[in-house]
Amino acid sequence: MDISLNKRLTVVSWEDLKLCMRARFVPPHYRKELLLKLQRLQHGTQSVDAYFKELQTTLTKIDMHESEE
Repeated sequence: MDISLNKRLTVVSWEDLKLCMRARFVPPHYRKELLLKLQRLQHGTQSVDAYFKELQTTLTKIDMHESEE
């Protein structure tokens, strides 16, 4: 990301765009809520496929990779 003279960020890559969009449109408490949802996620009466899909969706929303938290 480059910062120009008018102090606005210039997006030069897809990762830059994702960071800018997340900072602008995702509320600060959203990641914390998703982490709590992930911690409380239980298989329960769901099928394995439904459970796995919910797990993957939540991990994607958090943008968490296996090596993280």
